[in-house]
Amino acid sequence: MNGIFAADLAAYLILSPIVVYNFITHRWTGFLAWYSLSMFCSARVIGGALGVRDASSMTANIIQSVGVTPLILCVDGLVHEARTYRYPYASRRLNWSVVVGTSVTMVVAISLSIKACLDIFEDKAQSDDHSLWKTGSALVVVVWIFQIGWSIYSLQFHDKGIQGPGYQGGTAVSTPFLLDASRVIG
Repeated sequence: MNGIFAADLAAYLILSPIVVYNFITHRWTGFLAWYSLSMFCSARVIGGALGVRDASSMTANIIQSVGVTPLILCVDGLVHEARTYRYPYASRRLNWSVVVGTSVTMVVAISLSIKACLDIFEDKAQSDDHSLWKTGSALVVVVWIFQIGWSIYSLQFHDKGIQGPGYQGGTAVSTPFLLDASRVIG
C-alpha cells in the first residue's frame, strides 16, 4: 500500500469541512474559488480512497494527478475575488477574460492528457499519444506560471486599491494547497 494515498485521504478529509464552510459563507462572491477548492478536496478524497484500496489503480492515479486542475482554478478564483474587492473600478472585461482563458486552457490541457493516458493504458497507443500527454502537461505548467504572474500583478500594492480586511489571513490558509500543487506538478 502506498502511504501517499492514505496521507492525502486523511489530510483532505480534515480540510474538507473548512472548505465547505468557506464555500457556504462566501456565496456568489467567492463561488469560483471555493467551488474549485471543494472539487480539489473531493478529487483528493476520492483518489485517496481508491488508492488505499488499490495503490496500483490507474483510476486512483489519474484522479490524483488531475486534481491539480481545480487548485489552479481555485487560485484564479481567489485572485478574481480579491481584485473585485480591492479594485472595484478595474476592467471587468479583463478580469473575466483571464478567468475564462484560464478555465478553457485547463479543460484543453486535461482533455489532452487524459485521452493520451487512457490510450496508452489500454494499449491502443498511437504515435502521437506521448506528445499529446506532454502537450497537456506543458499547458498545465504554462497556466500555473501565468497564474503566479497574474497573482503577483493583481495583488501588488496600489494606492487606489481598497485594502480587503477579510483577506489578511488568506495567504496562510492557501499555503498548504499551493505547496501540494507544487508537489503534484514537480
